[in-house]
Amino acid sequence: SRLKNVITFNTIHNFPGEDYIFQFGAIMGSLMEMKHKKAIRNIDIPISCSKSIAEKFKLKYKINSSWIQNGIEINDFDITTGKKHELRKKLALPTDKIIFIVSGSLIPRKNPELIIKGFHQFDEKKSVLIFIGGGKLYKSLREQYAKNSIIFLNNVLNVSEYLSSSDYYISASSSEGLPNSVLEALSSGLPTVLSDIPAHREIVGKGYTYLFKKGSVDDLCGKMKLIIQDDYQSLSVGGINI
Repeated sequence: SRLKNVITFNTIHNFPGEDYIFQFGAIMGSLMEMKHKKAIRNIDIPISCSKSIAEKFKLKYKINSSWIQNGIEINDFDITTGKKHELRKKLALPTDKIIFIVSGSLIPRKNPELIIKGFHQFDEKKSVLIFIGGGKLYKSLREQYAKNSIIFLNNVLNVSEYLSSSDYYISASSSEGLPNSVLEALSSGLPTVLSDIPAHREIVGKGYTYLFKKGSVDDLCGKMKLIIQDDYQSLSVGGINI
């Protein structure tokens, strides 16, 4: 119910019709979607975290919202070749390989297994894939896929160091608001390979980014190869000649 004589604001960080279905299944997810939608209707001034979320709320729910894009704290990242080598030694990461990194919860909506399959098609002998973050899929994925070329780190406090020691960032999400994890990767100077969804399209132009067809392992692998070929630093990625 509405508060009397009070103007209410809130921020919208996800699209319930996608997020809750992925996380909780069709029945529970639909119930949660209805409750979320009802709650937003009782807010005087809802504010979406991205233009794409505002457009989805208007199109599907007939709810108008303002939008202010997510922001992050800008840190001073040092990704010079020498600094990368120092960080990799500190973090016990290989200094002679290309490092792809993924950060965020290991949940179905993020499609971590699709990233792993794309990486398998890529050249594993010359590269490493790092996952930062826990989640419901963490244990099963770690047990099935963890090896020298695929590293699962669970939750860590020094995310910026792992980003600064890496070469490329990947997100294969099926749905997002405006992902802080991608914004952090871009702020660290990492070229990114992102699934072609509205939230990621909204980010294009804010950094060096390639979009791949959502759900396509082949296109992900192709874009991983292409971004390395086209990278303006490709003659010395992390100090590695490729």
